[in-house]
Amino acid sequence: MVPKRSLPALGRSAAKVTPEKTIVVFCEGERTEPDYLRSFADTWRNPRIQVEARGGLGDPKDLVELAKNRRDQIRRQARRDSLRANDEVWCLFDRDSHERVHDARKQARDLGIPVGFSNPCFEIWALFHFQWYDSQIDRHALQKMLRNHLPKYHHSDNPVFDHSLMKERYDTAKKNAERSLREREGEGKANGNPSTDVFVLLEEIRGSDRTVTCR
Repeated sequence: MVPKRSLPALGRSAAKVTPEKTIVVFCEGERTEPDYLRSFADTWRNPRIQVEARGGLGDPKDLVELAKNRRDQIRRQARRDSLRANDEVWCLFDRDSHERVHDARKQARDLGIPVGFSNPCFEIWALFHFQWYDSQIDRHALQKMLRNHLPKYHHSDNPVFDHSLMKERYDTAKKNAERSLREREGEGKANGNPSTDVFVLLEEIRGSDRTVTCR
């Protein structure tokens, strides 16, 4: 007698798949940050990144307000389309010379808007790909130092990073950035000069599947 083949269990629920999320990033910078974010997202094969470059606002609190409005819009859309429920809205800005940056960060925190913050400016993240640096520095000196590693970069003539020279050094940059936060925290100057936490946003862009290789 041929043994009976067992039938598959009925009523077994299919494995749930978490919908891919869109990440919207509001930037102060008009070229440097948007170009880097788009290049980074392309490197990690993430097409669901929307960069809103809003240069010239003058007050980072205005950027937070724009992010809040978009976040609220997404929440309304999510009531009709559950795929939008996981979408995120971020702000990206620098300490630079803004007098109200602390107010802007507090406003974002109170509203639940995550912020990628660099002190003194976004270029510290680029520098951390190539070296550790631990002394207070202004943005002009930092931009000049960065050209030792990215010769084509110029803060006014060509304010974009050569991502081909940076993408293989991401882990080094992340370790240096994490160290910068620990060092400043140990000094009682959280997020002080120099430091950056933009890698938190970049980890979201990379996604949870670290098996994807950069291209």
